[in-house]
Amino acid sequence: MAPTPEEKFAQLIIKKDDPVDPSVEEEIYNQLKPIEPKFLFGKWDGGCLNDGHAEIPGLKEIRWVGINFFSERDVEPVVVLNDAGEHVWYEKLGRAQLRQVMFRGVLSTAMLYDDIPTIDHLRYVNDDLVMGASDIKGSEENGIFYFFLQRQKNN
Repeated sequence: MAPTPEEKFAQLIIKKDDPVDPSVEEEIYNQLKPIEPKFLFGKWDGGCLNDGHAEIPGLKEIRWVGINFFSERDVEPVVVLNDAGEHVWYEKLGRAQLRQVMFRGVLSTAMLYDDIPTIDHLRYVNDDLVMGASDIKGSEENGIFYFFLQRQKNN
């Protein structure tokens, strides 16, 4: 039996440093199930695959490590690692909120940034893993930035 989209994505994460074509990410993302906002509440570790997207160097530079979802109206969308090794909110990019948004024909949870023109569309992989598609206005030439979030076990 062929692997499910969820299984394919989980395998990509295991090999996250290997090069991956964005079209593979897109194909998997488009087959994933939607999620409700409440599913996301808690702290999540973030990462991305090695697809060569232009956003990756900037995220590495600020030491992006995840997202904190406190409620539908209170999200720390960019959590970074500080010099003391602590996870802290990156204030320069502001906060965000969660809403149900139609994207590629599927109504699912999206994170809308308060201060920057970005919408992160989120889909279910498993109870502890979510795939995101970041639609960044003004950066259309770079295409969608795909990323993943893994639920922190201690939250």
